Amino acid sequence: MPKENLFEQIGGEEGVNKIVDLFYKKMLADERINKLFEDIYLPILIAHQRAFLKFALGGPNEYTGKSLREAHAKLVEKKGLSHYHFDSVAEILKESIYEAGIEEKTCNKIMNYIESTREEILNL
Repeated sequence: MPKENLFEQIGGEEGVNKIVDLFYKKMLADERINKLFEDIYLPILIAHQRAFLKFALGGPNEYTGKSLREAHAKLVEKKGLSHYHFDSVAEILKESIYEAGIEEKTCNKIMNYIESTREEILNL
């Protein structure tokens, strides 16, 4: 029997944690985007990212943070968050998903969802 949602398909909370850990390790090392995180307290950001990703992929709703638009508004306004940054982050997320051992079909579904958030994240 196939697993019901993306959250279950990636291994639930363990899968989310693995992806998020890989994701932030790669993002902080990437010169295209690491400057966006200079003034951000990472433990809280990582916790929000985990909670958001769990919810977005069909897992439990433990996300209590701001809307995507509100959460990224200062980055757009003060640091020039742009399509270039969004594309770079999406590329890193895709690499992290594959590195976490997630199959291509599931990865593509996740990335389609991420693409659907572009306008809200970039405040377009």
